Amino acid sequence: MSLQLVRYLALDRCFQSRNRVHSVYELAEACVDAMEAYNPDAKKLSITERQIKNDINFMKRPESGYDIGEMLEEKTYSELSDEKKMFVKDWHLNQDSIAFNSKKANRKKYFYYKDPNFSIGKKPLTSADAARIQEAILTLKRFKGLPQFDWVEEVAARLNKFMNKHEVASTALIFDSSPYGDAVKWIEPLYQAVVAQTPLMITYQPFDKDPQIHHVSPYVVKEFNKRWFVLCHTDQLSYLINLALDRITHIGEGSHPYVPYPGKHGPESFYKDIIGVINYQDKAVEEISLLVEKSLLPYIKTKPIHSSQKIALVEKGAKWYPVSVTLKPNYEFYALILSHGDGIRLVSPVSVRNELSLKVKKMHRNYKI
Repeated sequence: MSLQLVRYLALDRCFQSRNRVHSVYELAEACVDAMEAYNPDAKKLSITERQIKNDINFMKRPESGYDIGEMLEEKTYSELSDEKKMFVKDWHLNQDSIAFNSKKANRKKYFYYKDPNFSIGKKPLTSADAARIQEAILTLKRFKGLPQFDWVEEVAARLNKFMNKHEVASTALIFDSSPYGDAVKWIEPLYQAVVAQTPLMITYQPFDKDPQIHHVSPYVVKEFNKRWFVLCHTDQLSYLINLALDRITHIGEGSHPYVPYPGKHGPESFYKDIIGVINYQDKAVEEISLLVEKSLLPYIKTKPIHSSQKIALVEKGAKWYPVSVTLKPNYEFYALILSHGDGIRLVSPVSVRNELSLKVKKMHRNYKI
């Protein structure tokens, strides 16, 4: 939920109050309190009275989805009923440093709903709201088959029935994904173990090797290149490892203590300096220099090789553009560079260039006549 929505909900609660009316200044205070309660770790928050007025004007507009214009009253102190005037006086009496002054109070506008039972949370869905929800449901349907998303189909059917509309054709949005196969059954228990920080015993069947028993502490479940992996600590190794879910044959409860993730920034930091899932612990991060052919450059710009990618400025009309990435070269890195064919040259470091050159020579031998 955004802080903007937090403000709208705070304003809605203030307008509903049965024993108080609020000035713009008091509405601003209520919004700050709500935002700080929602995000206590944030630095000291503030909001101007102008912003509150802008928020109110937005909420009045029909296209906003709130459309409170017909219900919201804006009155000066002299225009208030006697009961509401007492609300204003009582509030001032409760503020030790503020003495009530009717002339000053009359310069302000006070806000409240005509009907305190009204709320933006009770408004029915607009057609625009329903369209957005349907789009979100269609996006979630890409996870069809995953246990924790079983509810999506049910919600989609109920929404379509409620809106009395035909379902939007799913072909309007296509994701490049393949069936999850047997690996799907392990996502739910691994997901729950990650959330609860529960140790597990996993039977793992590598390719062309005997089965292995791993006593693991799972940290995150990740999808890459249409395969699922679990990042974990295992008693078999001194470093973290990704186990492919399609190679798992059994998962049981572990009797060993759970080992917390060793990094300070969470398991997502494990993938920061790599492409894919292979993170060689004995390799250092390197700055890799590349030359990208002019026709390929737009694709590299819109789909970077890595988040660290930098493109150097060159003279107009250049045929090759210097590009650099800072990462650990691994199998996925070399595969990605090779996927661009002759559109990329790897310049340095020499060791990485030689490794790529060796792969190219082996490929050449495979097609040599």
